Amino acid sequence: MSRADPFSTSADRGERYAIDYARPTRPQLAYLTSRERYLCWRGGNTIGKTWAIGLDIAHMLRGTSPFRPRPPGPVEILLSGYSFAQMDSVCRAVWEWLPREEVDPKVEYVKGGGFTGYKIPRVPLVRGPGEGSILRLATYGQGGQRVMGMQVDGAYLDEPPPENVYSETIPRLNERGGLFRAGFTPTPESPPLEYMQDEIKAGRLAELVTPYTQENVTIYGGIVPIPRKTQAEIDEQISRYLPDEREMRRTGDWFPKRSGRWMWAITDGLILDSDPLDDGRHWFLAVGVDHGTEPGKQYAGLVATDGERVVVLDEVWRPGVQTTTQEDAHDLLSMLKRNGLVWTDIDAWVGDRRTNRNYFGVRKCNTDLTVEIAKQLGISRERAVSRGLRISVPSKGRGSVRRGFQLINTLAKAGKFHIMRRCEGFRDGADKWEGDPRSSLKDPLDGVRYAVERFRDDRRLRLTHSAA
Repeated sequence: MSRADPFSTSADRGERYAIDYARPTRPQLAYLTSRERYLCWRGGNTIGKTWAIGLDIAHMLRGTSPFRPRPPGPVEILLSGYSFAQMDSVCRAVWEWLPREEVDPKVEYVKGGGFTGYKIPRVPLVRGPGEGSILRLATYGQGGQRVMGMQVDGAYLDEPPPENVYSETIPRLNERGGLFRAGFTPTPESPPLEYMQDEIKAGRLAELVTPYTQENVTIYGGIVPIPRKTQAEIDEQISRYLPDEREMRRTGDWFPKRSGRWMWAITDGLILDSDPLDDGRHWFLAVGVDHGTEPGKQYAGLVATDGERVVVLDEVWRPGVQTTTQEDAHDLLSMLKRNGLVWTDIDAWVGDRRTNRNYFGVRKCNTDLTVEIAKQLGISRERAVSRGLRISVPSKGRGSVRRGFQLINTLAKAGKFHIMRRCEGFRDGADKWEGDPRSSLKDPLDGVRYAVERFRDDRRLRLTHSAA
């Protein structure tokens, strides 16, 4: 029987249509049967998320799910991940579940390379119950532009999505009342996921959490249960994970568990009492701004480098106090003034992404801050920007926090990172922060980190002693 032959005997169909004979584990079944429109499935490694997500996509395309109804007729599904190489396992799962004769013969699955056949990757169904349905593929690296204007019946995100990808994907479901699914294991290299926690807490996103245990990888429904792993095998695998990511890999915890300070190399010996800018050397200056872990909070740090050393010169921060953008701009300009500087002396301005929170008018964003600084200077925003007040956004991709703090620790260990004694916010964070991303202790660390990363990445600023 040829691959394109749409006919088969009942016995033959049992071999060819494995999708009709799938036996999920209990967590997989909970995922497949969920009627939540927006669902995040978070769990340990090796619990079978990819298997179930591939099965779900195949059933959605064909309209054959015994677990959950879907709209009649052809559908369009979006599958997105970090890259086509990273998405290989879920592409393979979809390919294994789809009957070959129902797929456009132009399409092939290539191990490690995903789907081939179309310049813009897609998998059309040309026969069978899902005739006319299309699976479209995109990557997080393409950002929101790849999916802008698209309307789909379902969107599946494989691996933790950056906030800009999530926020652009949700509107793609509006017109058709589409289904949203995200399945992943957080890792230390994941992008910041606090926004997703906020979505879950606000009730806008349902959550399914599955630890990696023998019970959760056991297949039921046959004559006897079939565990895919023994608990001893699972425990041995987990023991090999690094301590700070062990619970992420086992239970799907959002963040690494660190014992002790992250800024372990910051010691009292690095504290300065005299201003190094008076030594006659040429210094590059940057202002790093973090919009805070809580609405209305903001930290700004003044940081300098001579190409080898980095010094945290000063800071403005009102811990525990909500501030307006007007107050933030005033505090920042006052900080420059007490250091004998004016705003045009600053070589680089780096500011956090805008906060999506807008509680009682306390939204924070770089544009608003720029406008208010210009207003207090008595010039237009356009004039300020043309003279150098361009607040760039720092890189906040996978693992950026860990790499940024590693850079500072390496500089500090080499004796090339110093802090003025008056920078109490940064010193307090360095002494006490142990990895909780929602702690306000992290705000000063992030503000300084943005500036140091800019020194490293901008050739004009010439930070040569880098551990990156």
